Amino acid sequence: MEFSIEFNMKFDLSRVEFTKLDIRRKIKIPSYLDENLAHYLGIHIGDGHLYKKPGDYRMFYDGHYINEYSWYNDYLSKLILNLFNRKVNARKGHNTIQIAFSSKAIHSFILK
Repeated sequence: MEFSIEFNMKFDLSRVEFTKLDIRRKIKIPSYLDENLAHYLGIHIGDGHLYKKPGDYRMFYDGHYINEYSWYNDYLSKLILNLFNRKVNARKGHNTIQIAFSSKAIHSFILK
């Protein structure tokens, strides 16, 4: 059985919702599927989750502090910056490493 991904597939971004803060932060949304976005979406499925309540649209990514600190700090934070122009920082929790950030535009992109 063969599996293939069609890269360079163009997205309809008309349903992505930007807040004034997203615009001020210059959040960008990818318009095409590429290897970086495919990798990010795989990470999101494995280590991430979305949180929404009125006016708060958050993404969380959690990993093991000892095994994954440098990967979260050095790779995932740079991937998010590259894809969405959103600077994020990895923070240590109790035996965990976490990246958490807010953006209605990124949140709605992932959902829609």
